[in-house]
Amino acid sequence: MNSWRLIVSPPLDGASNMALDEALFNLNAPPTLRFYSWKRPTVSVGRFQRLNEDFIAQCRMADIDLVRRPTGGRAILHNCELTYSVSAPYSMMPHSSSLTALYTLLAQWQVDSLAAMGINASLAGKKWSGRRYMESDACFQSSTSFEVNVGGRKISGSAQRRGKESFLQHGSILLDYDFKLFPSLLNASTSGEPPFTTLRKEGCHLSEPEIIDVMKAEFERKIPCSLKEGGPSSEESAEMNRLKAAYLVSS
Repeated sequence: MNSWRLIVSPPLDGASNMALDEALFNLNAPPTLRFYSWKRPTVSVGRFQRLNEDFIAQCRMADIDLVRRPTGGRAILHNCELTYSVSAPYSMMPHSSSLTALYTLLAQWQVDSLAAMGINASLAGKKWSGRRYMESDACFQSSTSFEVNVGGRKISGSAQRRGKESFLQHGSILLDYDFKLFPSLLNASTSGEPPFTTLRKEGCHLSEPEIIDVMKAEFERKIPCSLKEGGPSSEESAEMNRLKAAYLVSS
């Protein structure tokens, strides 16, 4: 059975979170599953997402940090959530290492984890609207085929970056929802039910350590692998510190 590293990070600022994930990817670190949270509410935007000055100004007025991700996708407000990253060589993954195969595998891991928490989730499948996704600046306003829904509402979003021999995938799992911050920052509608849901809304009140324990066990079963908890190496920490400045968004 393959051996993987498990990193459970303390809450970090947004630039540090993104820089550490890229450091793991750049340095061809041991295959790593990482869970983390955020010191303060932070908006992350996709690697290639265009930003205008009004949006940057909105974040500053709300005292919200703004960072870029090393992966693609749309804007996400990181607040009341658990974030994961998977960084590994393709050779460490079962079956096909294609983009769609890895998305599906890791989405199914999340579906199985949610089932173990008493939540009936599924992949979005063919019902997603690609046009709606492309027209929305906010990740949780729409779903792609490989993202996780509960009752037709998105509960987890993912984005991936692929290298020649390895990949990095980010995922954001909503624990709760701040109805004040999200609409004002991401131009989301305040009327009606939002097109996403949260663990709390679905009746799951496990603590973050308990959620991580469930997801860890399901990851070991799905890959399959053996996870051993550790931390970043000194080289990875140095690379994180070198990269941090690049992730802060300025006008």
